[in-house]
Amino acid sequence: MEEQIKKIVETAIEKINEAKDANILNDLRVKYLGKKGEFTAVLRGMKDLAAEQRPVIGGMVNKFKEKLEELISEKEKQFAEIELQRKLKEEKY
Repeated sequence: MEEQIKKIVETAIEKINEAKDANILNDLRVKYLGKKGEFTAVLRGMKDLAAEQRPVIGGMVNKFKEKLEELISEKEKQFAEIELQRKLKEEKY
C-alpha cells in the first residue's frame, strides 16, 4: 500500500506542476483530495490492513495530503498573480 500511495503522490505532483490554469488545478484537487478522490479510496482500504499498519499508512496519507494541498495552494497563488498582472496590463492601455 505504501508503494501505491507514493505512486499517487508522484503522479499528483507531476500533474499539479504541469497544470496550465486554475480549472485544471481544481480538477486535480478533486481527483486526489476530494470525497471520492484517490486518497479517500486508500483510506477506505485501510480496514483491510493489520492494526499495526493503520497508523503508519494513515500518517503517511495525511502527510502527503498536506503536501499536495500546499502545492495546489502555491500554484493557485501563481495563477492569481498572473491574472492580476494581465488585468493591470490591460487597464494600463
